[in-house]
Amino acid sequence: MAKPGNLVSFDPLGRRFPPVRCPGRPGRKSILIRQPKSYHCRKEGRWLSPKSSGSTVLAGSEQQLATPSRSSAPERYQLFVREAGAAIVLRYTDAGVWLTGNHIGWTQGGRDKELPLSDIAAIHLTTEVHSFTTNLGASMCRISFKRGVVLNVLSGNSLGNDDAGLTARYRAFVTELHARLGTKERASIEFSAGRGGVLYGLSLLATILLGVCVAVIVVFATAAGSVKPRTLISVFMGFGLVVALFRFLQVNAPHAYDPARPLDSAASGSISGTIDHALRQFRRGLTQGKAVALGATVLVIIAIGVVVVGSQASLSMFGSGRAQHALDLIRQRAGARLVVRDIDVTPQAVTVAVPDPNRDANDTQWVASRGTLFGLTEWDRVSGPERGPSLAVEDEDSMDPFPLEAGDSAGIDKMAKNAIARAALGDGSAVTEMILTQAPQFIHPEAPRWTVRVTSPQRTVTVLADRSGKLFPATVAATGPPRIVIHADSGSWIRVRNVDQSDLYEGVLKAGESYGVPNTPGLILRTGNAGALEITVDGKPVPSIGDGLLARRDVRLDTQALLDGTAVLE
Repeated sequence: MAKPGNLVSFDPLGRRFPPVRCPGRPGRKSILIRQPKSYHCRKEGRWLSPKSSGSTVLAGSEQQLATPSRSSAPERYQLFVREAGAAIVLRYTDAGVWLTGNHIGWTQGGRDKELPLSDIAAIHLTTEVHSFTTNLGASMCRISFKRGVVLNVLSGNSLGNDDAGLTARYRAFVTELHARLGTKERASIEFSAGRGGVLYGLSLLATILLGVCVAVIVVFATAAGSVKPRTLISVFMGFGLVVALFRFLQVNAPHAYDPARPLDSAASGSISGTIDHALRQFRRGLTQGKAVALGATVLVIIAIGVVVVGSQASLSMFGSGRAQHALDLIRQRAGARLVVRDIDVTPQAVTVAVPDPNRDANDTQWVASRGTLFGLTEWDRVSGPERGPSLAVEDEDSMDPFPLEAGDSAGIDKMAKNAIARAALGDGSAVTEMILTQAPQFIHPEAPRWTVRVTSPQRTVTVLADRSGKLFPATVAATGPPRIVIHADSGSWIRVRNVDQSDLYEGVLKAGESYGVPNTPGLILRTGNAGALEITVDGKPVPSIGDGLLARRDVRLDTQALLDGTAVLE
């Protein structure tokens, strides 16, 4: 128990109190008991708080220390400090900051420093990072002086972690600091709080983009007319994440605070407050010269963006002579006669795939297109050789390489128009791709042929043409039941091709199986085992098309030619 009389002690904030005497009564001793942030006199039944000028009686049972304003007595706080620009440390070693009169002092590297409060240019209160349930990380007061010195006063321990005792000292220091600032000084000081900087801006941008992605998914799912459970779960998870991130950023947003209530007004901000604060700072530093420079910079950036975006456009390669010109450029760049796997013409570019001779690596590619800047100017774009995409084994084996010829693209323009007319898909139809390939060798090499895809909003039709671009005859629709039937006595591969060179049927007939040939003129049969096949017309056997394991390349599936034994073309 404390003795009556004078008592020198420290409060929980680490500040030394001057002597305090509890009033006594004749014949009885007064007892002075130390309590957090004040003293209690049992005789008087009141809380007493010491001041530099003597003791002060505070009303209530839990009043805070009365904050002096501009007192000449130093108020010392045992808090960790660090000047900005000093070497990076893992542990704070400097401690001690004080307020005396109209000056602020601190200890740095074992030396005491002191500057007037009128030299303060800005005070930033770095608030604790708020989550839904707790606060993360210690707070910090960053004081920037006009002469370039920046002082950081930390509320945590030497490792930067939270400390309840030090936090109480820190709050008292912040309150005392703002109380000592006069009206003139407050008018010239920038007061800000929150977690800002580039990281905050990037986090806010990422949250906005995530929200846009969730909205786009919702729009597309609604437009599709059916929402899958997986999509629904993704939308709900994305929406929850956006809300959580937005709330996290909102309460930690940088903002201006009220110096009359520094701790309360700096506790949490809002994104609208952040934007308003940024606009005020922008307007404060904006002059006429800066405005002109900023406007010119924005115009230059917009112009560069327009040029960059506009220069990515390409003219359609189905335009007059463009595909042929692109192939000529590729042949010139390659410098030798190319043996290619395919030539792929799309509206955007002409791509030539060149196979690896040793089949050890992917194909290489040459790509040519015609660039334009809003139709004002045009230029050629050619790239290659560059590594192409990997091919599946079945795709690689389904195409034989062939030499690139000068006339391979001569008839592209006319072929595209004829293909659209042949497809007869109506308004809105267009050629979307043309591919020149050569089928694998079967007894004799086949000539390369074009596969033209014509697309409309409703469907896609494939039209075939020879190497020169001439369309194969159109296939006539089948009429009536099949008159020609192919029977297999043993396994045999067969392929039935239409007159337009599209495959009507391809597969292996096992022993005992049959295939009824549609009643379509111009069909051609190919087989790898002619002796295993028996062909009938209207149920009547026809002369054999071959003996044993003989392969047949072209057999006309014409009823009269089969009956006469003249169906085999080779």
